[in-house]
Amino acid sequence: MLISLEEPLVIIIDDLQWSDKTTIGLFSFIARNCSGFPILLIGILRPPEYISEGEKSEASPLLETIRQLKIEGLAELISLQRFSKEETELLLVKMLNSPADPALVENIFQNTEGNPLFISELIKLMKDKRLIKTKGGIGRLENQIRLDKEMMLTAKVQDVIHQRIDRLDSKLREILEVASCEGEDFEAEPLTACLVMDKITLLKNLSIIEKEHHLIRHEKNRYKFDHVLIKEVLYRNILFELRQEYHKLIAEYLKNKYGSNNELASKISHHLLASGNPEEAVPFLVLAGNKARELYAVENALEFYNQAGEILSGAKSEELELIMNVEEGLGDIYLLTGATEKAVEKFQHFLELAEDSDNKAEESKALRKVSEVSRIQGKIKEAFDYCKKAIQISQDIENHSELMNCLNNLAVIHSAKGEYNSAIDLSKEALDIAKELSDSKSLSISFSNMGFAYWHMGVYPSALEYFNHAIGIQRSIGDNLGLSTTLNFLGLVYWKLGEYENALSSSFEALNIKKNIGDIGKVPGTLNVIGDIYREVNDIERALEFHMRSLILAKQHQNKGAMCDNIRDLGEDYFLLRDIEQAQSYFEEALELSKSSGIVWYETRAYISLSELFNSSGNHEKALYYSNLGLKYAKKINAKDLIIETLWNQAKVKAGTEDYDEIRKLFLIAIELAESVGHKTFQWKLYKDFGRFLQDNGKNFEMNIYRNKAREILKKIIEKLNEDLKRNFLNSENVKEVLQD
Repeated sequence: MLISLEEPLVIIIDDLQWSDKTTIGLFSFIARNCSGFPILLIGILRPPEYISEGEKSEASPLLETIRQLKIEGLAELISLQRFSKEETELLLVKMLNSPADPALVENIFQNTEGNPLFISELIKLMKDKRLIKTKGGIGRLENQIRLDKEMMLTAKVQDVIHQRIDRLDSKLREILEVASCEGEDFEAEPLTACLVMDKITLLKNLSIIEKEHHLIRHEKNRYKFDHVLIKEVLYRNILFELRQEYHKLIAEYLKNKYGSNNELASKISHHLLASGNPEEAVPFLVLAGNKARELYAVENALEFYNQAGEILSGAKSEELELIMNVEEGLGDIYLLTGATEKAVEKFQHFLELAEDSDNKAEESKALRKVSEVSRIQGKIKEAFDYCKKAIQISQDIENHSELMNCLNNLAVIHSAKGEYNSAIDLSKEALDIAKELSDSKSLSISFSNMGFAYWHMGVYPSALEYFNHAIGIQRSIGDNLGLSTTLNFLGLVYWKLGEYENALSSSFEALNIKKNIGDIGKVPGTLNVIGDIYREVNDIERALEFHMRSLILAKQHQNKGAMCDNIRDLGEDYFLLRDIEQAQSYFEEALELSKSSGIVWYETRAYISLSELFNSSGNHEKALYYSNLGLKYAKKINAKDLIIETLWNQAKVKAGTEDYDEIRKLFLIAIELAESVGHKTFQWKLYKDFGRFLQDNGKNFEMNIYRNKAREILKKIIEKLNEDLKRNFLNSENVKEVLQD
């Protein structure tokens, strides 16, 4: 104390919670006898959570001493909490001597949970390994490296954790060791079964571990390790064979209590694998894969299925059903992610196994799934043949559910072939079965397929009705996969009706859902629709961006339908930019691809586009040739949208001739059809072009009638546009021509 008279003195005693009575007595003596001296006495301890003002308990000598000193006004208790994200950032900035990237702060905070020791140790380690680099005066994580437990478990961190664990008696340590096998968070029930301990005794012990040792936290009926590293150190120090036995006990408990519950299948499979029983884990891995697939957790599903597949390699014949489940699951996931080649490989293997085992129900399903991939790849004939076989088998064995699925698939194939009436009939047949089976998901698929067929036929009110029916069901049952597809189709309808903002809204919602659920295989179609709508409002730059992004993905996925659409639309974009050579190249490529794939809709569109291109460049002979082909195929598939476009195209191609009556007739038939289906996007342009034709032929009175009609529709379209879309739309030469008259 005399020393403090020369200069102020600070005395610090660390880890008071582990002090003996003599040390505690010394601390108390100094505190009571230094009040008149410039001495600051600091004691550092990890106090139980129940230390608080006015609380009574049978406390240790240390807690009694602290309480008494507080009563006498000789001590103040300062509780230190974990660092907040902001405090973590302050420490990081201080240790880096520079500002820190928010992503780096978030990464460190999430991995350390605000523990100051872990934060400082992790930062030191990352600096030593040069994982943090200063770029532009800001500290950043190099190459977004993923931090893991191994990296965080420095020698100092391990020593600190070991010190805390070593204070436990053998009974408490055993409880925590079993808990570490269950995971970072755990429940009391499995521990009672594994430790053969009554629940009251276990709960009392868990309370001691929480309140006196601070190694776990209680959250309602669950417990969580204070930090994942505590769990990790405990787990690593369990004898390997003992660890296996703990996992086996936990697995047995979960199996007995929950059986084959899909929700816990991944947990059960984990414990069975860790217990050294991989064969027993397979059924649970498959169930876990199925659950992950339902939740669109693509990476998890792949991991579960692949683990099961590796264990089953060279399996016996009695395990064929499990192998089929794995191959089917992998095929579904690959199809979802757009990996069509891998998907068809898995489905073909699934089909072979089903045929070998003479399992007709699985054979029918496998045939349908091979058919679905073949259709996406543009192999329409193969898709048709596979689907017909699947239908025959499902009819033979009276499997109504699979028959319904096959009919819906065949409906889509008929739409690809341009046979829309057949598509509608098949969808209605599937719809009736769905009603009998009370299958809401399949019901929505049938409605969506019918809407798609009616859209192709240009019957937009019916298409809108069926799409809305489908969307209502899909939203109510949470079918995001189906919802994203139907929303995409709905965007197409709004586009034709001239409601461009609604079209974009539906399409972007579809795109976001597809990205969220990992339905990457269908993303190209939605990107392409968005590009089409932007082109319609004269934003060619954005149209090109979306069409190009779509084409890149479609090629990766070998999605021939999307490729045909993308390539032809890119041709349209370049045609509007007056790059005739590039446009022609795209149109011809789209024509060849659609012909080889058997997708008649895109073949017809390619004929129309080539006719427009050659007409603009003055080659009327080629323009008429492609126009006639376009009209022939449009009538063959009874697609009003394409019939309108080809009649309109023929009128423009023949506008240079002297056959006034024929050209007038072509325009009027096209206009009548466009009016009958409510195709506003075509209507105002047809009115404009017909008005120009009438003006060229001295029919000014009639010309004004049609120009006014065009103006009325345009004004209604413009009223529904936001400022961004309106600005681009009003800059269109066609729009200016109508509005300035």
